[in-house]
Amino acid sequence: MSEESDLLLAFSEDAKGMFPKVQTIAASLKENSNQPQLYDEFKAVADAVYAASAALGFKELEEYSSSVKKLCAMCGKSYKQEPGTYAAVWDIVKVYATNFGRVLESAHDPKLFRSMRSAFIMETVKAEQIYARIKN
Repeated sequence: MSEESDLLLAFSEDAKGMFPKVQTIAASLKENSNQPQLYDEFKAVADAVYAASAALGFKELEEYSSSVKKLCAMCGKSYKQEPGTYAAVWDIVKVYATNFGRVLESAHDPKLFRSMRSAFIMETVKAEQIYARIKN
């Protein structure tokens, strides 16, 4: 096994325990995206993925998780969000949850994980654009 394979397996072992929580939160947000407390919970998951990916050197996943974490922090705040904010962030969370599952599926296939890096970059850009719009 390569070092990358070993790191990916280690990441997957740590992250697979979080996947049921990701699914539960995503399912609840699908029913009603206007639930600030769930964004706080999702932020905690994104933060854990951020920390693990940073420690293992998965830069694109680290940056993607950081962006999702910032968005969820904004939606978790108690002040009223502009119309459409929760729906826009829900779209980012939904894709992040799907990508989280794909990362776990790629634990034994580093080539598949590498192929997802461009998607992580694209989603990071989308998340940062939404964050900039919300922040202003």
